[in-house]
Formats: sequence, C-alpha cells, structure tokens
Amino acid sequence: MEVKAERYGKIYMLAGISFVAIVCISLMKAAPELEDAEQAYYSQWWRLGYDDQPPLYTWIQNSINAVIGVSKWSFSLLRGLLFGGILLLLYRFYINYLGERNRAQLAVLGLVLIPVFIDFTFRRLSHTTLLCVMVVATYCIIHQLISKKTFQNYMLLGLVVGLGILSKYNYALVLLAIGMSLFVDASIRRILLHPYFLISMIVMVMIVSPHMYWLYENVGFRQEIQSGFQMKIASAKGKGIPIITPLLAMLLTLLKLCGFLVLFVLVFLKFKKMRYVSVPKDWLLKLFLSQILVLIFFFVITDVKKVEERWLLPIFLPFWVLLIQRISIVNNKRWIHTGFCLFLFVIGIQTVRTPVEKFLNIPSSVHFSFEPVAQKLMESYPETQWILPDVTYAGSVRLVCPERRIFARDDFSLPEAQLSGKEIIEVVSGRQNLNNRIILDSISNFGMQKEQLYFVSR
Repeated sequence: MEVKAERYGKIYMLAGISFVAIVCISLMKAAPELEDAEQAYYSQWWRLGYDDQPPLYTWIQNSINAVIGVSKWSFSLLRGLLFGGILLLLYRFYINYLGERNRAQLAVLGLVLIPVFIDFTFRRLSHTTLLCVMVVATYCIIHQLISKKTFQNYMLLGLVVGLGILSKYNYALVLLAIGMSLFVDASIRRILLHPYFLISMIVMVMIVSPHMYWLYENVGFRQEIQSGFQMKIASAKGKGIPIITPLLAMLLTLLKLCGFLVLFVLVFLKFKKMRYVSVPKDWLLKLFLSQILVLIFFFVITDVKKVEERWLLPIFLPFWVLLIQRISIVNNKRWIHTGFCLFLFVIGIQTVRTPVEKFLNIPSSVHFSFEPVAQKLMESYPETQWILPDVTYAGSVRLVCPERRIFARDDFSLPEAQLSGKEIIEVVSGRQNLNNRIILDSISNFGMQKEQLYFVSR
C-alpha cells in the first residue's frame, strides 16, 4: 500500500482536490452555469435524444439525481468525478505509454498550461468533459490491445467506443483517425484486422443502435442538429475563403489550445533545462498525424469558419505525451513538485474566482439568482404548468423548485402532448415576444442582461 501511495499519491491527491474544488465552486454560484442549467432541465426525462447532443451525459446525470436528488451538489458531483477521472485515466495512459512514473506525472501536471482544460473543463463543461474521458479510455484500451489481444479487451473496446459515440458526436473524428492509421501503422492494423474485432463491433452496435434508430425516425431532430452545427462553425458574418479560412481557423485554435505548453518547452530547451531526445516513430505518433489529416479534411469539406478550443481539447488531450516523450528534463523531481504546487495554486484561483468577481462587481451570469422568478411562480401560480423562455431559464428554476415538472419554450425534442391537462403560465422575455397576450405579472431588469420578464396565460 505504501508503494502504491508513493507511486500514485500526487495525481490521486490532485484528482481529489479538484473534485472538492469543483463542488465548492458550484455551491458558491447563485445561478448555475449554462451546462448545469441544461442538465437540470433535460434530466427530468429519460429520452433517446436531447437537444443537439447525444444522451449519455444526461442519462448519467438522471441516475445521480434519482439517488441524491436535484441540487447544485448533484450536478457538481458528476463534473467533479469526470474531471478527476480524466486526470487518473491520463496518468494511467501516460505511465503505460512512457513506462516511466516521473515523466508521466510531469505530463499530467503540464495540463495546467492548457487554458481551456483548467478553465472550461474545470468549471463548466459537460458533454466535452465526458468525451475527454471516453477518448482517453479509448487510447488506454488500444495500448492494451497492442500487447494483449484478448476477448475481454475487445469487449471493452466495443463498450468504450459505443459510449464514446453516445457522449458526443465528434467522437466520430477520433474513430476516423484510428481507421486511417490502419494504412500507416502495423500495430493498429493488427488490432483492427483481428477476428475478435468483430466482438467490438457487435458490442458497439448494440449500445448505439437505439439512439441511432431514434435519430433516424426523428427528421426534425436531425434538422435541428444540423442547424445547430452550422451555427457553431460559421463566423459572425459567415464569410471566408474556401480551404484557407478553415485551415487558418484550425491552426489558430491549436495555438490557443497548446500555445503555452509549446512556448514553455521552447524556453526550457533554449536555457538547456530540457534537451531533445530522438525516439522512433510509433503508433501514437502515426495516429496523431492521421488525426491532423482527418481534421483538415473535415474542416475544409464543411467549410468551418471558426473552431472553439474546447472542441479540439478531447481529440488532442492524449497526444501531449508525445512531446514529453521527446524531451529529457533536468531534475525531474523538482519540476514535479513545482508543477504540483502550480496546479494547486490555479485550482485555488478557480475556487475563489466566483466570490472575488462578485466582490469586484465583475459581471457574470452566475451571480444572478433565479429565485425571484421561481418565487413568483410558486406564490402566484402554484397549480399551473410553467413554461420558461428557454432551457437555461427552465433548468435554473428547476434547481430552485426540484419537485416541479418545468418546460422550456425552445425544447424542440419535447412532445407537445406533455403540456396538456393543466392551465399553462408562460414566462416571456421581452415585450416583442408577447404576441398580444394579456400580461398577468412582470419582473423588471432581471439578471445580468436586465431583461423584462412577463407572466402570461397561454
């Protein structure tokens, strides 16, 4: 036990501290983040599809809610577990791939220099965080399959791939890269052409087929997903140069994603705190190059005009170890200690960020509670069915009134039949959306945007 604690102690401790910090951050906020509000809303139902994302995250969240109830704690619990799980899975992958404990720890601690990881993933992301777990788990299993092509490992591969598809649709880009590497790497080829690979395919199909069939049957849902995708990848003006604009968008995003890491390594190489080590090309490097090619083809074909760092984070998270593999660091143990302290410092900054922003009057939507809206609905319209302007409003109000079934006006996946049987009170944002309906009540200057809310009978 002492040997195991010495071997894994710092990373396990970091995962635990991160979990506690994420829970504390959530409890300090007056209102939930957008992703938590969405999950508070969608986790009211068991469905085969929600909004423009696959259903796995919401299924897990719904299961947690069924055990401990609907509260800020239940939503921060899942995000904390996933973030800690990313650190532990990455460490397992890094140490197995590198075969060296100290460099594996440095690789994990180096993640503190990836802004989107330590900010968005730590504080607010949901489906993307789950996708990070699934992508790293996929690489862990591939590494196992290279040396041990057992029936159990192929079963596990099919399970993780199926869950990966249900976590976020862009997991398909990872699968395309793995498929492409079949033509350039013998070790991957032996995995994919092994007879047991059929077992992986069967398990994967069994997991994803209900959702895919549901997606096939719901044409409107597919159209909404396509519309949402087009909106996310288009620039504000929707203009750009074919091929050139997607490539520049991808390059700029990669620089934002890992620029600090690369700069850090270059500076240390310059001052001879590190030195470059030549290593043979292996399956992970070839898979990395395949992933780059897949992204280039995808972005060019779809004419992407903007790329968010969080979209690329899960895809490139495992490849950071390639850089660590190629450098030798002077005084590893000293830098492990420094990296650990830096990680704790950044976690501490993230933890106190919300109250400090509120004290300094820095605008943030999480500082504005939805209790005034919930209070008015509970006091004036307790026996009616409530419809809120959007999913964010509905989920935020549900956190205040967890016992109520609440609906959102923009939930295109919700059957209209579920609204029947009760008098309906709708909360409308902005006079332009009233459509000549009689105003029953109102709230002025609500939230960060100082919105005018109206309570009307539907």
